[in-house]
Amino acid sequence: MLEKLPEYLTCATCVYATYPNDDGLIECRRFPPETWVMNDGSIIYTRPQLSPTNGCGEHTHVEDCD
Repeated sequence: MLEKLPEYLTCATCVYATYPNDDGLIECRRFPPETWVMNDGSIIYTRPQLSPTNGCGEHTHVEDCD
């Protein structure tokens, strides 16, 4: 098992990732956000917040989209 992913497979190099926020986490935009309807009727949209060193099987490298 890999202890650390190669940089070219991490969220930091993925086309679906946003720039890191103030906490250093990125937001994955690969799939539509989850929608939550609160008791008061308000709607909240959430997406996964990940470390730039994370990765997944849906990775698409930024350079592959040129």
